[in-house]
Amino acid sequence: MTRRDLLRLGVASALGGWLSGCARCDAGFPPNMTMPVFYGYKDYVYTPPLTYAPLARNATGVINSPVPMARVFYPSIAGTPAGAPILMNCEPFPLVLLVHGDCPDGVPYNQWLYFAGQLARAGYVVAVTSAGGRLATGDARGDTVDLQGVHTYMRTDWEYRDTLMPSPNTAVIGHSFGGTLEAELATQIPVKAFVSLSGTFGQVTAGPQVVLSPLRGPCLFLWNTSFDDQTADAVMYLPNQPLAGQFWSLIGAPKHGVSIAGGAHGDYLTSGTSTDCHQGTCNLVRPLSVDFTTTFLTKYLPPGGLTGIAGLVPDSLIVRPQDLPPPPNHGFYAGGFLGGLASSKRTSSQPDSTKQPCFEQVFWQTSSSQGSTYLIPS
Repeated sequence: MTRRDLLRLGVASALGGWLSGCARCDAGFPPNMTMPVFYGYKDYVYTPPLTYAPLARNATGVINSPVPMARVFYPSIAGTPAGAPILMNCEPFPLVLLVHGDCPDGVPYNQWLYFAGQLARAGYVVAVTSAGGRLATGDARGDTVDLQGVHTYMRTDWEYRDTLMPSPNTAVIGHSFGGTLEAELATQIPVKAFVSLSGTFGQVTAGPQVVLSPLRGPCLFLWNTSFDDQTADAVMYLPNQPLAGQFWSLIGAPKHGVSIAGGAHGDYLTSGTSTDCHQGTCNLVRPLSVDFTTTFLTKYLPPGGLTGIAGLVPDSLIVRPQDLPPPPNHGFYAGGFLGGLASSKRTSSQPDSTKQPCFEQVFWQTSSSQGSTYLIPS
């Protein structure tokens, strides 16, 4: 029996009761990593009481008024994302708060359109907040008051709050400066998973330990080997140097790390939405970063609490879609999903960085295993 056959049996076993109880779901199946759908989004603005409202833009696309509080992405089966109806009558979705970094030449909601949209396709509700783009000061309560407000709004006042898994089924994601803010936020609200995209922890004046040491629960860190180690001070772990004093040592298990060669600080963003944040030579950073985030969240915070699906994700977080059984409806909704991992292959030996400018080293330490491996473009 092949690995694909075993995974097919695993998915069938994991989804058995869920599928039979979710026939009423608008999609006919519950969205998750193995069964993605489309996504939709709406913008929510500061017009007390906080309500959904289309943004007013001038002829050049600049927002006139009011300033949005958050753009919320969610699973949908509609073909046009803007204002699409949310997928109803399914198992509940985990909540994800995404805190943007300081890339001031673009609109944060557009910069994270691809990343947040892909997570929504896998069964997550993602609120891309407007309260980011600045470095944490070490005053957790003062730094995160707006972010806490978004969390409260999503949990208590959002029109589709009944589609959410109850607290503490929340994850936080932060990029660059936003990574330092979300680290503080993770100590202020109940969270089950933490993801940093080149979080600039080394720039926190009070010291990285102030924001990293209090973290509890599963953590995922992604960084690159160019701009992050030279300027952003966002490298978590250098395998050829003593562990003492490295950011990685400040975090408890379970923890996961992905170091991307040839990547740069702005490569997580939707293509063409920023000229201010540095761009690298690796064209897989964008899809790989959201793929690893998707597998990580599936492992530790699966939609609907489906632990069977979580069991399909190894400690390396490497799940290639071509190794999974075909999704429902002949993959009608699944095109382009997990494309970064699909375009990579695993190797246990260190690749030649001069020949493979886009290789990734993956680290992990859990209660059951500790190790590292490499990914290179197929």
